[in-house]
Amino acid sequence: MVPFYKIFENTTGVQYEYLTIRYDIKGRGITGEFDFLDVNGERVIDRGGDGDTHFWGDRESSLFEKLGKAGWMLVNHSEGGAEEIFHFATFMRQVQYDDSDSPPPVKYDE
Repeated sequence: MVPFYKIFENTTGVQYEYLTIRYDIKGRGITGEFDFLDVNGERVIDRGGDGDTHFWGDRESSLFEKLGKAGWMLVNHSEGGAEEIFHFATFMRQVQYDDSDSPPPVKYDE
């Protein structure tokens, strides 16, 4: 039987970072404008659209485009909520190290 820790062993040395977002769309959602946006648990655009829309964009399509150009890949999207529908999305990208910052791959003894 394979030990549990072996299932998650990273033998390639490739590392990933993750970004999670939660957001709501204004009104009926036709324009895709954010009513609010949370990134990794921090509110970056408040209800009503006030916040850092220059950096994050003011709508779903512009945010996804910016993240894609920065190397982020959408790996999950779901919707949930009782009276309001919230969107939840998870992105990942490979961590880029230069040679001096590269951690050694984790190896486990048998």
